[in-house]
Amino acid sequence: MWTQRGGSVVGDLRGGELIGEARTDYMTVAVQPRFAARLGLVEVFATAGPVIDVVLRNRFSPELGLGLQEVAQVFGAGVGAGFAATLPSSFHAEIEARVFEGLGDAYSGDFVSAKNRSSGLVLRFGRTLSR
Repeated sequence: MWTQRGGSVVGDLRGGELIGEARTDYMTVAVQPRFAARLGLVEVFATAGPVIDVVLRNRFSPELGLGLQEVAQVFGAGVGAGFAATLPSSFHAEIEARVFEGLGDAYSGDFVSAKNRSSGLVLRFGRTLSR
């Protein structure tokens, strides 16, 4: 799955304030078993497990570009919970809230290192095809 993470970085470089933006595109691979319980037409589910983000592209503001170095992979843990419903017309809809916590540095440099932490909302829609 494609994921984009980033944000503002505030630090101190040789006594002066440093403020900049960092944004990275990742190919995210997550191994997260799904635990579910059905309540009528609605399914309640939770997922949890390790996540590996492989860097596709980094973008830094000019202030940070001089001091930050790329990290090829970011390891972390993810959890999610949500609801799924199969409608009588063979349509399927899901909503899931996710949280990601980086366990290793996403950005590193002489003056700063940063870990990723993010939350998100995922909507899925589909249709079951008959064979």
